[in-house]
Amino acid sequence: MFRIRKGLDLPITGAPAQNIDSGPTVNRVALVGDDYIGMKPKMVVQVGDSVKLGQILFEDKKTPGVQFTSPGCGKVVAINRGDKRKFESIVIDEVEGEDEEPSRHSTPRNWIAWGVLRCRIC
Repeated sequence: MFRIRKGLDLPITGAPAQNIDSGPTVNRVALVGDDYIGMKPKMVVQVGDSVKLGQILFEDKKTPGVQFTSPGCGKVVAINRGDKRKFESIVIDEVEGEDEEPSRHSTPRNWIAWGVLRCRIC
């Protein structure tokens, strides 16, 4: 175990600027397969389908009931696969003015982050 006995005080003058930079606009979002170790997807959407925020994109074949939802709304432009049809990514071209999936609010709270939580545990 490490003990910190003394801290380091940096002589920084002035106060930080109180502004928030909006950053660049995002036109495409994606789910990357390498983020989900051991997951085998069963696709629910196809290239060209319109999706809403929170709509189910695919489900894990190994663990039925674990569903992965859309991080943005728009049109599915690519489902990328690698060697032996390994899932690499699903790309969504975002469209302004779309709403979220209405059924998203009817799902139990513990289902929402299950995909990410499962990824972090593995």
